[in-house]
Amino acid sequence: MHHTAEQLEVAEAILHRSAAQTPNPDTADRLDALGDQVTAQAHDIDRRADQLAVPDGGAGQ
Repeated sequence: MHHTAEQLEVAEAILHRSAAQTPNPDTADRLDALGDQVTAQAHDIDRRADQLAVPDGGAGQ
């Protein structure tokens, strides 16, 4: 799962780079928003992966 999150972060960087390079402001806004959504998903996947790695599901921490 951590690998998936890392791959999503690569995709996020590509989306933000594409947003910076596009001449269309509406497209740039959409790409940036999508990049932000991908980042949120990557962080959520990382968090869930960390919880799975703890034998008691993270209880008591």
